[in-house]
Amino acid sequence: MPGDLEHRTRSLDTPYDGLADLLSEHLLSIAVMQRTETAIEILLEKPAETVLADSFISDGKLSAKVVASPRIDPSLVKVGVKYVPEAQKAMRLAIGGPTLDWATQNDGLIAARFEQDVGDVPVCQVFLSYAGHYISRWWVGDPARLPTQRAAFLAQFDKDLTKLRGELLSRDSRGHPFERVLALALEELGFDCMYLGEVSHLQEAPDIFCETPTIGIVVIECAAAVTNSSEKLSKLQQRVLRVREGFAAQRLGNVQVNGVLVTKHTDAEIEPFVEEAERFGLGIVGLSALTRLADGLRFKARPDALYDELFSPVQRSADLFDQIGSAGATTIPTSIF
Repeated sequence: MPGDLEHRTRSLDTPYDGLADLLSEHLLSIAVMQRTETAIEILLEKPAETVLADSFISDGKLSAKVVASPRIDPSLVKVGVKYVPEAQKAMRLAIGGPTLDWATQNDGLIAARFEQDVGDVPVCQVFLSYAGHYISRWWVGDPARLPTQRAAFLAQFDKDLTKLRGELLSRDSRGHPFERVLALALEELGFDCMYLGEVSHLQEAPDIFCETPTIGIVVIECAAAVTNSSEKLSKLQQRVLRVREGFAAQRLGNVQVNGVLVTKHTDAEIEPFVEEAERFGLGIVGLSALTRLADGLRFKARPDALYDELFSPVQRSADLFDQIGSAGATTIPTSIF
């Protein structure tokens, strides 16, 4: 009998690759087929949930989104909030469903957003219940102030990441040591990097391959000096074109691939080379951009947004990485891409 069912599932108008595939589609365990007694398995979805990806703290205010089934009674939804101001007792409050402004989404679910002043706190807890029954609890944080897991790990060996920041900005840190620490800093900020500078059989590869979660690729070359900028920029351009062609050949032509030359020079020192970088279709950044990068260490950043910032059609070098730092710098007109 089971063998016959296996074949029948594969000949359906909506075919399944056997019973295991059919059960998995309906969130059932294959273990149900091993029972000797008759059984009914009932699965219940949550009536409502907090959308963690669309909930955050900004400027001292909690903004959280709740979605729910259109079949529920919204007045029975309750959102609880707990936050702890510095040197004070925990503050606790609840917001009832009737006070929320519910709207129907395109997917048919109903949704509401609530906001609550929480003061100067980096994180708070959000509790969700329905008709007095607990549903879920989540931590919601301020992306600009919440340390990343990588930062929390590195802090065990480098408190406040001062050593990492110092080596990133030090004029004495050049060559492979600088390339390694730059790759580590980009990784800490949420980019996915491969450091290739010291791989002997990959000398034709760029120093760093840097990838964002969704938008694209940055091909990075590091230069202690830009006196031979034409040679450096030409080589970087060739590598960018090679990567683009390789991606296109592997059906990845939709992926954005851009190149940037990273130096330890000030804006004034790299200004004479900006126009040349533009002709090559590349970016060139110096110490002010690295300073903003360093200022963003320890906190959650958005790699895709930083990528977009770096390669927007009109850009100024001192504005690079502006979303993750606040260090002041002079500006020079520089079109990055």
